[in-house]
Amino acid sequence: CHADLGFKFKAGGNKITMAKIIDGKFCGACHNGEVAWSVENCAMCHSGIPGTPTHFHGSTLQRLVAPAYKPLPAKKTANKKK
Repeated sequence: CHADLGFKFKAGGNKITMAKIIDGKFCGACHNGEVAWSVENCAMCHSGIPGTPTHFHGSTLQRLVAPAYKPLPAKKTANKKK
C-alpha cells in the first residue's frame, strides 16, 4: 500500500478487489510473490479489524529517497592581494 499511488487508506475507499489483485491489477502488479510479498500475506496491509492500523505507514518514496536539506551557506573568503 503506497501513499505515492494515491490509495485511500480506508476500507472500501478504492475500487480494488481481491479478484483484480490476483489478476495482476492494482497491488497485484507487484504483490505477486516475485516482486513483493504475495496476496497470501494479507495481514501485512490489512489488519482485518476496523480501526486497527496496518503495519505500514507513510510514503515508500519518502523512505527510499534521502530527504532534501538546505545547502550550507557559502563561505566568505577574504580578498587576498597577490
